[in-house]
Amino acid sequence: MPRYVPVLHLHGRVGWFRRPGVGLRSVPVERYDANIGTPVAMLPDLDKSYDGDPTIDSLWREFGAALARAKRVFVLGHSLHDKALLRVLRDSVESPKRVAVTVYDNSGEQTDAAAVAARIREEVPGAVTIPFRFEANRELTSEALQGWLTATQV
Repeated sequence: MPRYVPVLHLHGRVGWFRRPGVGLRSVPVERYDANIGTPVAMLPDLDKSYDGDPTIDSLWREFGAALARAKRVFVLGHSLHDKALLRVLRDSVESPKRVAVTVYDNSGEQTDAAAVAARIREEVPGAVTIPFRFEANRELTSEALQGWLTATQV
C-alpha cells in the first residue's frame, strides 16, 4: 500500500473532545484531563442515528466525504453490522469493487467466515472479502489482498 494512507477509526478512537466556545478538536491523549473538554463517544447500537448530535453529524459527513474521495476503502476489524455504516459505504464509494473487508478466518477454529463474507457481499454488492487471521506477528499481505490491490490500481 502507498506510504500515506488515511486511516479513519470508526469506533473506539480516543482523542476527540468538545469544549464550549472551542468546538470539536482532536488531541493526543495519554490520560484524561477535564481541561481538554468532554470526550466525544458513540456507544454501540446497530440502529444508531448519526444526525442527533451536531458534533457526531459533522464527523459523519466528513467520513462520507472521505469515502467519496477514496480510491480504495479497506475495512479491517469491523463486522459491518452497523446499518448506517453499510448505507454510507454503498452511497459514498463510487464503485463497490473499491471496498475490501477483512473477514475473521482461522482454520484452527470453528468460524462462520463464509457466512459473514456472503452477508457483506449482499449488503455491499461488489465488495471484496478477504479472509484474515488476527494474531501477533502476522503478515497482512495475502493473495486475496494482493489481487484486490492490483484490481483497484488507479
